[in-house]
Amino acid sequence: MQGFSLWTVVWGGVFALGVFFSIVLHEIGHGLVALWWGDDTAKQQGRLSFSPLAHVDPVGTILVPVLMYLTTQSVFGWAKPVPINPMKFRHWRWGNFTVSLAGVTMNVLLAILLVGISFFVPHEILFRLIVANLFLAFFNLLPLPPLDGFRVVMSMLPASWQKKMEPYLFPLGIILIMVFVNSPFFSFLVEYVLGGVLRAVDLLYRLKA
Repeated sequence: MQGFSLWTVVWGGVFALGVFFSIVLHEIGHGLVALWWGDDTAKQQGRLSFSPLAHVDPVGTILVPVLMYLTTQSVFGWAKPVPINPMKFRHWRWGNFTVSLAGVTMNVLLAILLVGISFFVPHEILFRLIVANLFLAFFNLLPLPPLDGFRVVMSMLPASWQKKMEPYLFPLGIILIMVFVNSPFFSFLVEYVLGGVLRAVDLLYRLKA
């Protein structure tokens, strides 16, 4: 196979583990902020752990990433969502709002940390993980169920609306996401919004590499 080598497999594995760790941190971020607001559901179920076994989803964590890497040399996936009970929040609206943004914030902070590390240990794998974390943050901010961006929008609406809308919208989520990511508007967002951020990171990476 052209371009195949042992190092390709090794660095591919390192990248996949890095992406998985990023997804786990994303979910732990939700659970930690929920705990701060008074919801200990994730803690009680052992979902604030860094153990992979606590977060592995057979399809989203193993099957989809492996198939994507073998076919496109890119990795995308998801972990088991951290259980959240908004009824335990001290403040329902602010709890929902901040918990929804916690995962995205975790990915952005991790990307910033990786940028800092890359000043001392420049390596292409770090740049790829920076890109992966920024993409995770960008993608999850889309206002589509069940993504974090949708939950941010729902937190701004009356609680009664959320209870009525979620049972109908969440099952349609994967269809809505597939339609949207294949639309011209998504291409525009990726090229000009996310693309602009990634080009800035790429420039910084090249200047110091």
